[in-house]
Amino acid sequence: MLSSGARPSACTFPSLLKACARVAAREAGELLHGLMIKWAVDRDSFSTNGLIYMYCACQRDDLGRRVFDLSQERDVASWTCMLSGYVSCGLLYRARCLFDEMPERGIITWNAMINGYMKSGYTDAARELFDKMPNQNMESWTL
Repeated sequence: MLSSGARPSACTFPSLLKACARVAAREAGELLHGLMIKWAVDRDSFSTNGLIYMYCACQRDDLGRRVFDLSQERDVASWTCMLSGYVSCGLLYRARCLFDEMPERGIITWNAMINGYMKSGYTDAARELFDKMPNQNMESWTL
C-alpha cells in the first residue's frame, strides 16, 4: 500500500493491528503505531483499542496501559479491551482493580472478568462476581 503511494486511513490500522496480535508480531505492530502517529490517525477509539489489544497480546501490557492512559476518549470498549489485555497476560489483580474503577461496564466486561477468573482456577471469585451481575441495571448495559 505504501509503495503504491496510497496513504492508509484510520480504518486501515485496526485490522492490521489485530493481525499482528494474532501472530505476536510486536515489532510490526510498533512500526504501525509509529505510522499512526506520523499520519495522526492514532486518536480514534478503534485504533487505540487495536493498539491496546496488540500490545497485550504480545505480552507488553505496560505499553498497552500507556496507550490506554494517553487515550483521550475512553469508552466501555476501551476499558474492556484493557481489562481483557490484563486477563490474557494473567494479571488478574490488575484486571480486577481496573474492573472496579470502570465508570461503566457492559456484559462483555463482566464476562471477560469472570472468564479470566475461571481460566485461572479462581472459581469462587468467578462465582462471587457472577452473583453480583443480576444486581446491576441490565437495561443500561452496552454490548
